Amino acid sequence: MIFPLQQAHAQGCNSTSPVTLSSQLGNAQLCGVTDNGGTTVYRGIPYAAPPVGALRWQAPQALTASSIWKGTLQATQFAPVCPQSATSNTNQSEDCLYLNVWVPSGTTQTSKLPVMVFIHGGAFVSGAGSLDVYNGSALASNASNPTIVVTLNYRLGALGFLYVNQGPKDNSPPLVAGNFGLQDQQLALQWVQQNIANFGGNPGNVTLFGESAGAMSVGLHLTSIPSSNATYSVVKGSGTLPPNVSLFQKALMESNPYGLPYRDVSTFAARLLNPLGVNFLQRVCALMNQQNSTIPAKSCWTGPNPMAFLQSVPLEAILTAQDDISGISFAENLLTGGLSNALPWAPVYDNSFVVNQPLKGYYSSTVTQGTFQYSVKSTPMPVLMGFNQNEGATFAGLAEAADPLTLTNASYPTLLLVGYKLAAGTIQGVSDYNATQMSASAPNYYFDNCDPTVDPVSCTFPVQSCSSTSTDTTCTGTGDGGALAFSNLTTDDIFKCANLQAANTYLGQSSNAIYGYLFASPPILDPYGTLPSCSVESGNVCHGNELPYVFGTVGNFAYPLPAADSAVSQTMVNAWSNFAAKGTPGVSGWNPLSSSNQSVYTLGGTNNGQLTAIAGPSNCTTLWNTIYPLKSNN
Repeated sequence: MIFPLQQAHAQGCNSTSPVTLSSQLGNAQLCGVTDNGGTTVYRGIPYAAPPVGALRWQAPQALTASSIWKGTLQATQFAPVCPQSATSNTNQSEDCLYLNVWVPSGTTQTSKLPVMVFIHGGAFVSGAGSLDVYNGSALASNASNPTIVVTLNYRLGALGFLYVNQGPKDNSPPLVAGNFGLQDQQLALQWVQQNIANFGGNPGNVTLFGESAGAMSVGLHLTSIPSSNATYSVVKGSGTLPPNVSLFQKALMESNPYGLPYRDVSTFAARLLNPLGVNFLQRVCALMNQQNSTIPAKSCWTGPNPMAFLQSVPLEAILTAQDDISGISFAENLLTGGLSNALPWAPVYDNSFVVNQPLKGYYSSTVTQGTFQYSVKSTPMPVLMGFNQNEGATFAGLAEAADPLTLTNASYPTLLLVGYKLAAGTIQGVSDYNATQMSASAPNYYFDNCDPTVDPVSCTFPVQSCSSTSTDTTCTGTGDGGALAFSNLTTDDIFKCANLQAANTYLGQSSNAIYGYLFASPPILDPYGTLPSCSVESGNVCHGNELPYVFGTVGNFAYPLPAADSAVSQTMVNAWSNFAAKGTPGVSGWNPLSSSNQSVYTLGGTNNGQLTAIAGPSNCTTLWNTIYPLKSNN
């Protein structure tokens, strides 16, 4: 997405802003500056030791009283973003584990305000807590429910999520264990627990929220990472129970692609089917060999101390090799690796740190230690979750941008066979997911350079009222039916039906309220810049479109801001902050999901403020719940 980084001009601290941190951090002091709406923002606060050198590809290390800064930290500048691309022109550094805190005006240490901790999205390869769209001032200073807002950076791409097995015959622990970005997030949550009271926040009332990859992270911490959220109880016998863990008390997920299972590396057999890490390292070797011929062009890490070697690899080589893999589109990854490989850099299910696939609901297991048995369960809590009207348009558009031939009428059936196997024929039996039937209504922005001499299979459908090269993005009947079918499929299967199933699974395990929403506000800005399928003219409510409405920053990107959009944004700011404070959106008519209420609350669009049914229009019951991965949870 093209939302820029926030600009923090060099300035001194407020005289009223000094904060003293916890005793674990040696009662270190820091001070902040005044931001929009009179809030005080503390930028660039380190929450972990820099993950560089011997700490690269290792679990994050907490700061201590002996390693913390001396004097008063001038928390006035945002920190560098975590490395994300060899071609990035942003200020990026491996020393990137920092967070930012927004505090409403008038807050004191006795205020005990609700706390909202945000995890940014970006497919686990891009983004930062300092993007302008995530300015926390509007949320923090909301008059009805002032909150303390925290945003953070975490390791991305290969540095955050590389997993490498030891070898094809080795069943020992992995060489590179992956999930480091998740562990960074967890350490930031622990920092919040230790220190947020000193800013005036209540560590016992923390809402963890995120969008896209950030929402995926929230779902994992909620249901699948006991060291973030777990309750222990005795089953039989006597012994010492591990302490309960409660790093947050409410969960809010925006556009979590629940329909994408995480790569399974929990068994030796499963690890053999996940060559991504080794393929990445082979690319690193080739790059290193070009610079130094004494380094083997293949398997260069297999010496006596492989981790020390990997920790010495220049960052540029890591990012270049990462870009080679990340440049492959979501659709192309489906073509080569199926659903679980759609995102190459993502958390893995290792049955160690991540012990559960979130779509299965809250984790529950029994541990036996001799005659002593105890249970470990994820602690249920109130959840707010939802999705946007046209989530799939983003991913179809990205696939087309990477290679217009990825989603043609000819290639689309192959994608279905790889991603959905035997269900491919069943899927194509529904017109919304049939490339040929979608050709007559496919908008021009899908494969708008459609040329029968280049691709005669996909370009045989009739051209209607405008040519295939028209710049009119609303022109239909000139685009690629495979792209439109893939967009519909992704929206319905990966997002809408999967979220609804996850919500119902949670409801079956707990009495805690689950609230659902559909964001349908017509686009007034283009969050991607060069993606026609998400342009204002397309009318598509794309993945990520809700973000500036949630943070109350939409007026920073759309001039003048239409009254309807201003009202939707204020509703969302109110609802998100009310949920953080009280566990409910506090909006009339927005009722929790239940066995008798399977409709979600609509935000924006022609049905603004009304309930919208999902299961029927998205073919959840008749199709998606009957095939993998949703079927495996029925």
